[in-house]
Amino acid sequence: MQTLLDFWLHPTAVFAANIMISLGAINAIYDQGLAIPEDISVIGIHDVFIASAFYPPLTTAKMPLYEMGKSQ
Repeated sequence: MQTLLDFWLHPTAVFAANIMISLGAINAIYDQGLAIPEDISVIGIHDVFIASAFYPPLTTAKMPLYEMGKSQ
């Protein structure tokens, strides 16, 4: 995330592969004095209960892990 923020024109949104990466991205964004979602939106994978504890609450994409691993 820090590398992306170092660009002159930084992204307006990032899609993180998991909640821990989302947390790192959020911290880097706040460290730069930017606001979420006004300056950059953050979206994470895996809709877990902790996502609602973020401020603002983290937007997540739910992954149907059981269904994905179930044999057909």
